[in-house]
Amino acid sequence: MTTENQEHRIKKERGQDKVTAKEMIPTLSEGNRPAYESDRDFYRGVAVVLGIVVIGSLVGLIWLALVEKEAPQGIIALGSGALGALAGVFASVPKRK
Repeated sequence: MTTENQEHRIKKERGQDKVTAKEMIPTLSEGNRPAYESDRDFYRGVAVVLGIVVIGSLVGLIWLALVEKEAPQGIIALGSGALGALAGVFASVPKRK
């Protein structure tokens, strides 16, 4: 009867102890899904952060308009980018079969 260490030593001597990259990466067909696919808190956190950015840029733009200053293009780009990302988060994705 061989022990586990002896089996490992024998495999190592034969060059059979190497694990291929394909064996190390779990496949999606095995049921291993990324955490963000089923984690509601992840999406909630992303939505909150993007919402804060959108609201903050709107408030900043309104404030700049009230004090009659020119709005920087960066604030406009940041707000519109966050709004687009927020729409992407809430867009429904077709379920895989």
